[in-house]
Amino acid sequence: MNLPSAIDAGLSAGSSVAPGVSIPAVAVFTGGGDSHYAIPLVRSLAGLTTRIDVIGSDEFETDQLLNVPNVVLHNLHTANRRGDPLATRIRRLIATYIAIFKYAARTDAKIFHILWLNRVVLDRLLLVTYFKLLRKTLIFTAHNVDIEERDGRPSRIGRWTLRFMYHRMDHVFVHTRKMKVQLEQDFDVRSDDVTVIPFGLNTVIPASRLTRDAARKQLGIAVAERILLFFGNITPYKGVEYLVRALAILKRRGVSVRLIVAGRVKDRRSADYQAGLSKLVEELGVASSIIAKSEFIPDNEVGMYFNAADVCILPYTTVFQSGVLFLSYGFGCPVVVTDVGSVKDDIIEGRTGFLCRPKDPEHLADVIATFFSSHLCQDPTRTREDIRRFARENYSWDGIAAVTANVYAEVSRQQRSESSLARMLQ
Repeated sequence: MNLPSAIDAGLSAGSSVAPGVSIPAVAVFTGGGDSHYAIPLVRSLAGLTTRIDVIGSDEFETDQLLNVPNVVLHNLHTANRRGDPLATRIRRLIATYIAIFKYAARTDAKIFHILWLNRVVLDRLLLVTYFKLLRKTLIFTAHNVDIEERDGRPSRIGRWTLRFMYHRMDHVFVHTRKMKVQLEQDFDVRSDDVTVIPFGLNTVIPASRLTRDAARKQLGIAVAERILLFFGNITPYKGVEYLVRALAILKRRGVSVRLIVAGRVKDRRSADYQAGLSKLVEELGVASSIIAKSEFIPDNEVGMYFNAADVCILPYTTVFQSGVLFLSYGFGCPVVVTDVGSVKDDIIEGRTGFLCRPKDPEHLADVIATFFSSHLCQDPTRTREDIRRFARENYSWDGIAAVTANVYAEVSRQQRSESSLARMLQ
C-alpha cells in the first residue's frame, strides 16, 4: 500500500479526506486510561466515518464524547485499584477480556484501530489472534515501538511477541521517522504498511484562565522567581536525576532557580527510582529549591503548573517522542529537552525551546542558563503566543484524522480487492 507519511505530505489543519472516500464503522480500542490521545482523535474522526465504537474503561474520561455524533461508548475495561487483593484483580482481568471477546464477535465494525497492546501474552498474542480469526482489519498506533526497551527491561519474549503482533497488523501508525525505521529494521515491517503522523496536541486538558501571577500565587511561588517544571509520571527513563544534579550545579554557580516536580509514581520499580531521587536531593542539598507534587494532577489543575513555569524541562534518557512536549506547547510554555530519539524534530531552537545533551547535567545547567538570558524568557507573552500558533499549525488533530481516515479507506479498499480476486480464482 503506497500511503505517504503525514509528515512528508505536509500535514496541516487543511488536510482533508480524499474525494469519494467511504469509511466503514470503526472500533477504537483504548488502553483504558489514554483519554488524552484517544478523545481528540475520535472527535476529529467522528464526522468522517459511519460510526466509531470507543472501547474504554472506568478510568476513561467520557464526558467529551457523550454528545459527539456517530460515537458509541463501550466501558469494557474494569479498573483495578492499588491495594486490591490478587483474586479481585484476576477476576476483573478475566471479566475485561470476556467482555472484549463478546464485543468483537458481535460488532459489525470491520476495522479495529488499537491504541495500546502492552500485555505480552493476553494482548499481543491472544487478542490479536482472536481478532484476525474474526477477519477484522487491524490498525495499530505504536506510541512506542518497543516499550520494554524504552523502559530499560528488554526481553526475548517481549521482542518475539512484538514481532508476532506487528506482522499481523494491516497497518501501523508511528509518530516519528525513526520509529518507522525501527519497525522496518528490527521487526521486518514493510515500509508501505507504516504511516508517520504527529502525536497531536493535548486538547482534552482545559485551557487555564489563570495568569502567570495568579498561578504562582496558588502554588505559593513569588512572582519574580525563576521556575523550572518537570511534569509527568516519575519513572527511570525520564532522567529526573540529571535535572536534580543540574539544579545543584546552578545553585553552586549562584543562579537562583526553583524546580516544580509534578507527577506520580505508577509502579514498584518507579517507587524505588523515586526513593533514589529523594536520597540524591538530600545529598546535594537542593531540597529547599524543589516543590514536589508527587501525586496525580487532575486535568483542571494542569494549566496552573504550565502557566506558573518559565520553562518545562524534559531530561529524558531514552524516548522517541513525548506527549508532555505537546502538552507544554498547548499552553505556550517553552521547553528544554534532551536530544534523544526524534524529539529534536519537534523543537525549533530559539523559538519553541532548546536542546541539550542527554545524561549531562553540566550541559543541561548551561542550556537552562541560556534560556533565562534568551528572548524566550525575556518576552514571555510573545513567546507563548508564538508557540501556541506553531503548535496549532503543525499538530492539528483535523489533519491527523484526515490521514487516519484515508488509511482506513485504503486498507479496506485493498482488502476488498484481494477478497474479490480470491473468489474469482476459486
